[in-house]
Amino acid sequence: MIPDRRLVALAPWLIVAFAGAAAAQSDPATADSGANAEAPSPAAESATTTTSAATPKTTTKKIPAPDALTAERTPVQALSEHFLGSASRAVRFDWRGSPVAFGLIGGEVLERNNFAQFRLGGLARKAFGDVLLEGSVSYFYAFPTPSSELLALTPFRQAGRPPHFELDVDVGYALAEGVVTPLASFIPPAEMALVACGGARYLVYPEGLFGRPLTDVGLDLISPKLSEGERAKIEPNALEGMFVDPARFHTVVGLSLDVYFQPGILVSPRAVVTVPLLAGVTETNLGFFWELGLVLGYAL
Repeated sequence: MIPDRRLVALAPWLIVAFAGAAAAQSDPATADSGANAEAPSPAAESATTTTSAATPKTTTKKIPAPDALTAERTPVQALSEHFLGSASRAVRFDWRGSPVAFGLIGGEVLERNNFAQFRLGGLARKAFGDVLLEGSVSYFYAFPTPSSELLALTPFRQAGRPPHFELDVDVGYALAEGVVTPLASFIPPAEMALVACGGARYLVYPEGLFGRPLTDVGLDLISPKLSEGERAKIEPNALEGMFVDPARFHTVVGLSLDVYFQPGILVSPRAVVTVPLLAGVTETNLGFFWELGLVLGYAL
């Protein structure tokens, strides 16, 4: 049988093709290198891209220290008073942040006698955190009553104090506070604080100081009780049936309910008890007695 001439012509080419396929199967790296030569690797492509592109700038945000975050925090009370609508408004008044508060103070003094007494004056107060420092100047009024007039017809006398000036220095501490909504709708919401207070009271009788030697007046002003020279000038102005109490200093303790309305109106009813802690040196005869007062003021 004679082979076809076309097969004889294709034989060399078939031999070369089979030989190349056998070589590729025996050496895979050679085939891969051929493929890799045509398509660059991802790493090479990345390197090429990085070389050609600009390196991005990385910024690091500094995290503030815990102490630095204190000024950025918002108290829960401040969050509770945020505006919720056009008809809402803040009701909490920050009395601690007020530079100073001024007001009028008045009240009835319930001494253990039959005379009618009350005080009227002015005060100023300043808050230092939860502590309140308060100073006041007031005038003490004393009036007779039917009972005291009947007592004056007898040889008996009751300890009391004629009209005089009083200087008070008190310290208060806020025990509890919060925003309250009154039951009556016409009263606006307010900030309320229950304050425990205590202090000292200094009595000045002007008529007992006039017309006396300056040295005697200076000694009397620092004495815890009235001198005989003072009492000799004060007793003619005393009410009938009154024995002038010799104490110049008194100590007081009590409670006040401070109510603040926007934008700083202060209403503070208070109950104060005079405690005879200095009775050993002042020789007071009044003992414990009450005072019911009211403060009307404004906090700046």
